[in-house]
Amino acid sequence: MNTKKNIIIVGGGFVNKGGEAMTYVAASQLKLLYPCHNVMLFDYYSGLDTHQKAIYKFEIVNISKMTLFRLTKSIGVVLYLKPYIKDVIKRYILKRVSTQYSSGEEIKNILNNADVIYDISGYGISSHNQTTSVTLFLLMNIKLARLYKLKYIILPQTIGPFEYKGIGRWLLYNIVRKMIKYPEIVFVREESSYSEVSKITPENVKYAQDIVLTSDYLPSDIIHEDKISTFVGVIFKKYVCIIPNIRLTDSSANDDVLYIYKKIIERLLDLNIRVIILRHSNDDIDLVTTLEKLFIKNNCVASINENLYPFELENIISRSDFVITSRYHGLIHSYKHSVPAIAIGWANKYNELMKEFNQSKFCYDINYQIDLTDLLNRVSEIHTESVKISQMLKAKVKTLKNNSIFKILLSQKKI
Repeated sequence: MNTKKNIIIVGGGFVNKGGEAMTYVAASQLKLLYPCHNVMLFDYYSGLDTHQKAIYKFEIVNISKMTLFRLTKSIGVVLYLKPYIKDVIKRYILKRVSTQYSSGEEIKNILNNADVIYDISGYGISSHNQTTSVTLFLLMNIKLARLYKLKYIILPQTIGPFEYKGIGRWLLYNIVRKMIKYPEIVFVREESSYSEVSKITPENVKYAQDIVLTSDYLPSDIIHEDKISTFVGVIFKKYVCIIPNIRLTDSSANDDVLYIYKKIIERLLDLNIRVIILRHSNDDIDLVTTLEKLFIKNNCVASINENLYPFELENIISRSDFVITSRYHGLIHSYKHSVPAIAIGWANKYNELMKEFNQSKFCYDINYQIDLTDLLNRVSEIHTESVKISQMLKAKVKTLKNNSIFKILLSQKKI
């Protein structure tokens, strides 16, 4: 067995590029913080195979949610009964297993040789647009740390609100209250999250910006150099990126969401701007394809629907005149590279980030009626003011990077 203590990352993963970018930043920065430890990711979501995991310089452990609930002896297993039955049928009756999960004993051995768990879940401990099972699952990572007496650090993310209904009003909120007090530090990205968490545990909550925005990494920190690729499929020299998000259709009709994107692209074309529809999550494959088909005969509109690395996406976004994004980390990647952005979001996190950068007028919430005329006017405005806005963003990002939580932790060696 590896004699080095394990540093475990939970959350993140490879399903969407925001989570993947957080994983890359966390893994690279934690290697600097713990040079004698073994940094690893508990991957509950993507189920990479052995070949896919081999390209990375940090360990990836496939763990099923059922294993987590069994190890924590949680009643949450009831919420996952249906997928558990499906898993049993696939494994033992149909003999079809798409993911090779580590066994419970293997996970126990890792935990017994661990020191700290870092949580980069991003968004989930909340009653807003989240199922009870998702919140409970994320809280069970904290319970796991408690059972194995491990330190637990929640890195900057959105937590709250806790306006649960039905059984969750008393059951889930009590579990939230109990679990959220355990971590040594709970970093939150928004003022609203700070307010929600501080009502429960004011001693350990701190405000900090997203780690992808404030910290850098080199691809060679994360991926073996012979496996690093660079996407060269951008066909325009000047362009604007459209980054859609299928989650908007949770709050608005699919046709209405498509209509908004369509009108935005038409306005960009009227301004003689070339458009790249850019996929920022595996969940958005069909949405990108549908949007592309609406402009299939227009050679000023292209799509990039490949599964790119986050640093490849950053490169494409960094060269964009401005960005129109519905993915939160599409907004983060834009601001990180001083690229102006209009956001059409589904949660308060978009608004609070843009408020930090004095860009609230370019933020739209799909949960409310969007004034399309105003939105299209903002497209014209950001096109005209992009150079000035970019200069302001650059100065703000520099300030935020100077106060990166990893820089503070590295200088203090506190955790």
